[in-house]
Amino acid sequence: MADEERSELVRFLKQRAGDNLRGVAHYHEDGYELLYVRDDVARRYDDDRFAELFSTIREEMSERAQQESVYELGRLHCTVRLFDEGIVLNFSQGDRLGTSVSLDPEAASNLTTFAYECIRRLHRDSPQTVVAEPAWLNK
Repeated sequence: MADEERSELVRFLKQRAGDNLRGVAHYHEDGYELLYVRDDVARRYDDDRFAELFSTIREEMSERAQQESVYELGRLHCTVRLFDEGIVLNFSQGDRLGTSVSLDPEAASNLTTFAYECIRRLHRDSPQTVVAEPAWLNK
């Protein structure tokens, strides 16, 4: 991807997410390319941790065709993961190829609020227990 296109993507994401943008990267069969990493995130991850992270993401996304077949909902375009300290969106652009965007939970308040309501309901109505609530539920 040309530098100008990378800059446009990062600029777009910063415009939409503001300070809640944690990082952006392209991943491919042979590795990854960091397009943007917020300073506090960069201090938490060294090269080995980033390599491990993107290896895991590539493996997850390599199962895209199988997931499309099992779910029968069409093409899988993106996975979303909500963690205590962040949201990770992985946009599939081929087998083991794509773009990963990490955000603070506040960047997707409608999604996190919906997830909170579901978790709260599960606490109350499910025979299964939810072990720990994410920290962003209390914000």
